[in-house]
Amino acid sequence: MVICGMEVAELDGCPRMGPTFGAMYMSGLKAAQVALNSLRRQQEEEAAAEAGQEGKEMVAA
Repeated sequence: MVICGMEVAELDGCPRMGPTFGAMYMSGLKAAQVALNSLRRQQEEEAAAEAGQEGKEMVAA
């Protein structure tokens, strides 16, 4: 879960000041970047796991 803006204050339980629209915009951009990076990393890990399993066969002991 990626949260941004005033929801961070809500989750942390700290008092909120009035919204600053520029900061809310920047927080949203940062949250989008974090989410995209997380999705890309997950795709890379899944691809690496699939590539690592290719060619491996189960052998009965």
